[in-house]
Amino acid sequence: ERNHHPGRKILLTGKGRCNVTNGTDPQGIVAAFPETGRFLLGPVSRFTPDDLMRFIQEQGVPLKVERGRRVFPESDRSSDIVRALRNAAAGAGVQFRPDSRVERVDECKAQHDGGDNRHIFQIAFSGG
Repeated sequence: ERNHHPGRKILLTGKGRCNVTNGTDPQGIVAAFPETGRFLLGPVSRFTPDDLMRFIQEQGVPLKVERGRRVFPESDRSSDIVRALRNAAAGAGVQFRPDSRVERVDECKAQHDGGDNRHIFQIAFSGG
């Protein structure tokens, strides 16, 4: 995690309320992005918006659906979503490496500016 606090960017989404997902089916998600949406079909078919909503609610965050099928936490606080995701990650044994940049990824080993880590699985997100 490049940021000091994992999930920081989520706090900014949906004007601070976190637009979790859209309450539509996978085809609806793809249709919302006519130019590039096809690449989303595989992932959103395996883990649908309903799956995501169920997961978030299982973490103790009630959700509400608003105009345009936009889904938000009932509290209107994105911090509730971040806390739920951090708690779920910690419960699953995920280890964050804040304030570090991935320099190279090899099979079962990631080298970053804080050292090396061996692991069984890795999830890498890249972005701005």
